[in-house]
Amino acid sequence: MNLHPDTINDLDLLIAILRETTGGIPGYLLASGRFYHYYGCQLLTEQEWLKFLAQFLMPCILVSPRYIGHSLFSGFCSVRLTRSEPHKPVVPKLITSI
Repeated sequence: MNLHPDTINDLDLLIAILRETTGGIPGYLLASGRFYHYYGCQLLTEQEWLKFLAQFLMPCILVSPRYIGHSLFSGFCSVRLTRSEPHKPVVPKLITSI
């Protein structure tokens, strides 16, 4: 999940919100420079994935609704794990496991 927590400056609060939003699905929080990214550690059925996306729309402060829309349209979520000059110069780094 591509996170845009514009109004959350406290990392501990972001982690707590992620735990609540994901329903406790274990995963990892990464930082890529401008944004954070959540990677879950389990495969989801199509129905579970739709619910997962919907859960992230509830607290509008976490994600861009455009990202959810693009994911639904494409049928999958994709967030980079590499850098790409000039717009994405930072390799995402692991912040913590959730």
